[in-house]
Amino acid sequence: MANAEQMTAPLLSICIATQNSASSLALLLENLVTANDLAFQVEVVVLDNASDDETGEVLESYRSRMTL
Repeated sequence: MANAEQMTAPLLSICIATQNSASSLALLLENLVTANDLAFQVEVVVLDNASDDETGEVLESYRSRMTL
């Protein structure tokens, strides 16, 4: 019988650098959330370079739906 460590899906880290790209970021994050057939656990690391659009709000809206 496999132990818990062997049964855990591998972790995939996705790093995104962004500045003032709220609409593109929302589309990307939505696609990641709905891609539930991935064979990986997914974490997303976002580096926001002082955006003055809705990038922060987009990130906040996805915080409860994925690991950010």
